[in-house]
Amino acid sequence: MPARRPAAERQSMHDSISDYNLPGNSDAGAASQIASGASPDSHRCGKMAAAGARRSRGTILIVDDEECVRRLAQRQIEGMGFTAVTVASGSEGVQLFAQQPDRIRCVLLDLMMPGMDGAETLRRLKNIRRNIPVVVVSGYGDPEVLLRLQGLGASGMIGKPYAVAALQAKIDEALGEA
Repeated sequence: MPARRPAAERQSMHDSISDYNLPGNSDAGAASQIASGASPDSHRCGKMAAAGARRSRGTILIVDDEECVRRLAQRQIEGMGFTAVTVASGSEGVQLFAQQPDRIRCVLLDLMMPGMDGAETLRRLKNIRRNIPVVVVSGYGDPEVLLRLQGLGASGMIGKPYAVAALQAKIDEALGEA
């Protein structure tokens, strides 16, 4: 596994998913963290807040089965001023979302996951809260898949790997802030 790059070097990169992998950390406790309003990296967020970081723009739920992707997306989302909560499966995402659907502003959802895939997860999220913006992430750019997901209520789709600017544009568009 490649070594983790120094923080200064990582921050200066475009931070696309293909740049590097992060060492594993557990996502256990994400449900309790959203219930308390804390992010999985609340200690880091607390330091940012103390340093005068801007107020959170709301919470984004990241649903992806790949831990390195979740961690990178979390860092990118937090860099945009959001609170990020991550889960490793569609079923975990639906369960967490069902607990407090009004606390989550947007969902970043991987399309291809074992168990409950992205399309079924999207369907279930929309059954809980019809107007939740969902940006689907996929390594496949099939136009038919995009049309099917839009029919299910996806707000947009972004391909892997993606740059931070592209992710921010998709999230802002999904939230009506573009």
